[in-house]
Amino acid sequence: MKICIIGAGASGILLSLLLHQAGISPNDICLVDPYFDGGDLQRKWGNVISNTKWMACTEAFRCCLPSLTLPEWAKQLPSDQPTPLCTIAKLLRDLFIPLKFKTVRGYVRQASWDSQKLAWTCSIQSGNGITEIHGDRLLFSQGSIPKYFDIPIPSIPLEIALDANLLKSYVNSKDHVVVFGTNHSGILALKNLAECSVERIVGVHKGPRAFLWARDGEYDGLKLDGATIADSIMAGEYPAVKLVPYEDVSEIVRETRHATWAVFAAGFSANMNIRVTVDGVEQTIGEYDPTTGILRNAPKAWGFGIAYPSQAPDGVHYDVGISSFLEHFHKQIPTIVS
Repeated sequence: MKICIIGAGASGILLSLLLHQAGISPNDICLVDPYFDGGDLQRKWGNVISNTKWMACTEAFRCCLPSLTLPEWAKQLPSDQPTPLCTIAKLLRDLFIPLKFKTVRGYVRQASWDSQKLAWTCSIQSGNGITEIHGDRLLFSQGSIPKYFDIPIPSIPLEIALDANLLKSYVNSKDHVVVFGTNHSGILALKNLAECSVERIVGVHKGPRAFLWARDGEYDGLKLDGATIADSIMAGEYPAVKLVPYEDVSEIVRETRHATWAVFAAGFSANMNIRVTVDGVEQTIGEYDPTTGILRNAPKAWGFGIAYPSQAPDGVHYDVGISSFLEHFHKQIPTIVS
C-alpha cells in the first residue's frame, strides 16, 4: 500500500501520524509540501491564540494517538489556558520529524487516476523540475484561503489583520476599515484595529446578531478571548467599532464608499488549484462526503482538514480545529487502510 498526502500542514501531519499508528510504514507514506514548516498554522496564523484550552489538544492526542509520547515541554504548559497556534504547530513538527516519512518538496500540479493500474500519479513542480510519485490512495489536505468579496477597496490580508504587530505597518489613525465577518477571526481583527487607534471600524455581520456566544448554546459561538472581546464591544469599550448587518445594503454602501481598507474574515474557500483527472477525464475535487471525507468524483481519494471540514453531530455546522480534525481523521483511518 502506497499513500500520498498532499499538504504537510496540521492535517497532513496528523494523517501521517495516524497512518503510522495503524501499521503503515513511513516508507509507504509520502507527503508533498513546499515548506514542511507546519503549514498555515505556523506561517500565517502562528501568533493567533487558540480558542480552545491546551488540555483539549493534548487530550485529543492521548485519545487518538496513544502510541506517541508528547514531548516534555508540551506537558509543562498550563493545561487550562489556550496557546498560540504556533505552539500547536511546533508540537506537530516535533512528533512528525523523528518518524522520517518520505517527503517531496514542491507543489502538486496534477493528480491522475488510472483504472487499469489502480493507481494515482501525482506530478509535482519542484526546484528540480517535475517529479512524479505514485500511490494507490490519495489524501488531499491542501488547505484553504480566506474568502473575499469583489469590491474596489484595498484589502489587508487576514493573517496581517490577526497579528497586532504586523497590522501597525498597514493602518494609521485616520483610516476607515470595514471588516466582513464578526466571528472568530473577525472579532480578533476588530480588536487589533481598535488597539491600533483606527478612527472608524465597521464590522459587517451575517444575521440579526453581531455576535454569537458559546455560553448561550451556540454550537460555533465565541468563547474564551473571543467572547471577552465581544462583551467589551457590546459594552461600548471600543467606541470606534460600529456593527452593521449584511442585510443593510444601504449602510454597507455608505461605509464602503469611504473605506480605506477592507478585511475579509467571512470564512475560507478550499484551495482547488490541483488538476485532477480520472482515466483522462478532468474531475472536480470539491464534492465530498462530510462524514467520511471520501471524494465523490475520485476513486481511492479523501479530503481532510479546513478544505474539507467534517459534518458536526447536529448535521448543520462543520467542525474545524486540531481536536476536531484529529477525532474525525481517527475514525476514517480503518477505511483508508482497509
